[in-house]
Amino acid sequence: MTNKTRLFLKIIIPIFLLSAGIYLLEIEYNRFTENLIILYYPISFGLVVGLVNNKNHRYNYWFNTFLSLVIAALIFFTVFLIPYLIDQLQDYIRQSDEYYRFGFSKEDLLFISAFYVAPILVFLGYGLIFKIRRNIAFLGIVIMTIFCMFLIKNNIIGNQRIEFLEEGSNSFRFLHPYVLWQLVMVFGLQITIHQKELIEIILGKKE
Repeated sequence: MTNKTRLFLKIIIPIFLLSAGIYLLEIEYNRFTENLIILYYPISFGLVVGLVNNKNHRYNYWFNTFLSLVIAALIFFTVFLIPYLIDQLQDYIRQSDEYYRFGFSKEDLLFISAFYVAPILVFLGYGLIFKIRRNIAFLGIVIMTIFCMFLIKNNIIGNQRIEFLEEGSNSFRFLHPYVLWQLVMVFGLQITIHQKELIEIILGKKE
């Protein structure tokens, strides 16, 4: 197996595994509550990233996998905590100042937290357990990932409520924005983890 093939598999396998998990979730959707489905995201993301990347980690393989789960869970809960705290602050200001008109809805705050803040936290958080080079290439990958999140977010903007079920159907939404978030994010993260190998292949230093 060539280095190019090996690298390609390292980047693609996490996407395939998460897609397969989402597909199985779609088939068995009615057996789970929405809260359990939501918890699936940090658990699956943390496990896949931790288990697949058996190199470039800073600690013991299994300990690194455990830390991957912890980081995914912390980021997940932070995504919900930030909008809650800001919303509470807005309510406090509104009660103190009757002329205060500026503010974001809870849904807007959640979108901002999930699609803009969370990707940055993922790159920074996983940089603690993987040997990620923070250079121009890293910055470019972060910007492109956030840009992809912007595109995903704007495809759903204006919806009054984001559901995991298609309207009038019992079918799970495979293209739900938070499903796409997971796939785009793991792709961007895999590229950053393996950017050294990727650059070497692009420059022709490895075959």
